[in-house]
Amino acid sequence: MTKRDVRIDSLRGIFLLIMIINHFGGPFQKFTSESLGFVSAAEGFIFISGFVFAFVYMRYIVDERKLFVNSFKRALLIYRYHLNLIFGVAIVAIFIHSYQLYWKDILSPYFDYPIHYIVFEALLLHQPQYMDILPIYVIFVMAAPFILRSLHSGHEKIVLTVTLLLWILGQFINPFKAIVHVLHIGATPGYFNIFSWQIVWVLGMYAGFHKYSKRNISIIENRYVQIIAILTAIILLIIRYKVITFPFNLDDLTDKMDLGIIRLMNTISHAVIIWMIVRNVPENRGILWLDFVGRYSLQIFSYHVFILYLSLPVKERLEDVTGFWGYFLYILLLVASLSLPVYLYENYKKYSVIIGSKLKYNAQKLIP
Repeated sequence: MTKRDVRIDSLRGIFLLIMIINHFGGPFQKFTSESLGFVSAAEGFIFISGFVFAFVYMRYIVDERKLFVNSFKRALLIYRYHLNLIFGVAIVAIFIHSYQLYWKDILSPYFDYPIHYIVFEALLLHQPQYMDILPIYVIFVMAAPFILRSLHSGHEKIVLTVTLLLWILGQFINPFKAIVHVLHIGATPGYFNIFSWQIVWVLGMYAGFHKYSKRNISIIENRYVQIIAILTAIILLIIRYKVITFPFNLDDLTDKMDLGIIRLMNTISHAVIIWMIVRNVPENRGILWLDFVGRYSLQIFSYHVFILYLSLPVKERLEDVTGFWGYFLYILLLVASLSLPVYLYENYKKYSVIIGSKLKYNAQKLIP
């Protein structure tokens, strides 16, 4: 049984909290949205999630059937949360007319073609705003057993080469957009190009695999690589705040949707720096509450998307009416409420175990 690394839970909690604050908007975004360069919390969250998956699921590597079955169950669980969000938001829109009017553009084409909406959402082809993270996670987790098996078999160079080639392909092709365009369907592909962003997940898995195997990644241990990572982060931070101006446009190179080359470099440099810091912290030392958020990231992420949709009509007017401190209190209450889905989830699991035990006991009593 692998020992839980509380540091990693805390990191995932930090990245998730930053993403949530960015989604709710307001004055806090100037502090949380790409404040450290051309890199966002999304890159960190996906990298850490890949790390955790590899570290946890490597325990099944000697039994391929268990590896694939448990990975499929995890993907199915994420898919169920995705479907819950789809239908939850749709049901609210049906019964509350004001939401239907407000969400008309966001949830298009649901109100005109509800069957299209449901089918293409279920097929992961239609991904409304804020609902585009879970679909790519489903695909990443489905592919993860093949990646783990390849890494375990000593094909690390092949894995890294394939993920790099896919990232290069992603600079020219967005597969979801291509499918929607070719099929001429009324769907909105998600923001993230899965061909590009898979490299962040795979690099996270690569690090998690080495962590589980108790092997160091030699290139990161190199002092010169560490210095280059720090200098890269500093230079890109300076460029980010336009301290230095360039005669050419950096938009394509720092593009978030397709994970441009500069954004990828910035992500890797930050990953190295964070590793340099975290390795000096004991594994059982986390950040109070944030490790809790990171541990239940799926439940909390799904909850925040649903609350975000419910609060959309309110939040755009709230800051104008209440001012900075009113909006600060609003965000504080939303962040405090993140514990609610975990409390409900834990009680649901406990209740299910109790009911299951009673049913099993009663069934045994009936057996002569």
